[in-house]
Amino acid sequence: METLTIKPPKGVSLSDAKIALERLNFEIIDDQEYTISDAYRKELHNRLREWELSPETGISLEDARKLA
Repeated sequence: METLTIKPPKGVSLSDAKIALERLNFEIIDDQEYTISDAYRKELHNRLREWELSPETGISLEDARKLA
């Protein structure tokens, strides 16, 4: 299943947007779980480790984690 995240246009409430999408046969799923693939998780870990070992980047480990 593919996921699409939308933001209603200004002036359209979220509930009105949901009704419009349901009329177009979209299924609205309110309870979502997000998963991160193992490959992406490994890449994030490697980047954090690289930032941790390279203080010359001028960014703290805490800030680096926020960016990742």
